Amino acid sequence: MIHTKRITILYTDSGGGHRATARALQSVLSQQGGYEVTLCNPYRELMADLDLFPRFSRYTNEDVYNHFVLGKNWSGLFCLLFYALTMLNIRLGKRRSIKRLVRHWQEESRPDLVISVMPLANQSILQAIRQYTQMRPVPFLVLITDYMESMRYSWFPKGQDYHILCCSETAYRKALRKPHPPAQTFSINGLPVNPAFYEPFTGDRAQARKDLGLDPQRLTGCMMYGGTGSRRMFQLAKALRHLRRDFQMIFLCGHNHDLARELEQLHLPYPHIIRTYTTEIPLYFALSDFLVCKPGPGTISEASVAGISVLVDRKHLLPQERPNLRWIRECGLGQAFRSTKVLLQAIAAMADTPAPNKVEQPAQARPQAVLEALEVVNKVLG
Repeated sequence: MIHTKRITILYTDSGGGHRATARALQSVLSQQGGYEVTLCNPYRELMADLDLFPRFSRYTNEDVYNHFVLGKNWSGLFCLLFYALTMLNIRLGKRRSIKRLVRHWQEESRPDLVISVMPLANQSILQAIRQYTQMRPVPFLVLITDYMESMRYSWFPKGQDYHILCCSETAYRKALRKPHPPAQTFSINGLPVNPAFYEPFTGDRAQARKDLGLDPQRLTGCMMYGGTGSRRMFQLAKALRHLRRDFQMIFLCGHNHDLARELEQLHLPYPHIIRTYTTEIPLYFALSDFLVCKPGPGTISEASVAGISVLVDRKHLLPQERPNLRWIRECGLGQAFRSTKVLLQAIAAMADTPAPNKVEQPAQARPQAVLEALEVVNKVLG
């Protein structure tokens, strides 16, 4: 009889990328068989009362990040202050959070492997693993969902008794310079994404566009700023009114219903559709010629797998997103813009190019990060 291995993946809802990575791993591990995978957001499920933010506002820590840093583009001093307060919050609640993690593993999940796809809290998680391991040996794997650790110890804690998984060569080389066993350091090509992105679109692309109310032949762009949307999308949608080319847009607003309503009220002169949270992002990518997005690692990894060119907005760049621009350049995935003028020029150039803008990659040429991550998990578990 084959023993089913239990795996717990810890994530945060600060941005949508961490949850998306956790779900991608859960999907591919479950498909392989032999694994029972559970997802856990410790901030909400185990430590909600340790969050200091609701004591002084109506927002949780994750809400502040999603609503203000991402949604309103407060990426300057406010963002740095938020990070500092978050680290203080983690430090003040460290002892109680460790106890709750250990108790959760003992009484509920009883994992054979713990994977973290969340930053900042991994030192506490590692200490909890050490306490739990005294009763039941369990390996710990940290999968960094950024293309490099931009702040020291923001991802990888002090110590050597855990495994590192990097999603870029730059992060991997930097990790190897740490006093950490090279045999416990792994690298994959990009972030694990939903396996649905790997499935080629086999339908009639023109008819699928027509079914959505779009022009079957017109240059089609998709705009997505993560699961929480962004006020920046409203600004860019207005700027696109000045583009003297035949084009159409798909606006994916995520959970930001206010943004969707504001876009609808613009009465944009070019063809477009507006969607809030949807699980059909692979379909919208397949029907698009280019993607306008912020440099979130999850989104650009999905675009890389889907074979869609990206126009990446660097105006409100977060500290951890800077290495992502370098990765985009190295992969030849697209270009960055800061001003709306550069964005309009880039789309106009696509519209004036007679060759098709979307390059269909053969399945074997696409980044296989999700399968590479599966191999690493198998190695860690022996």
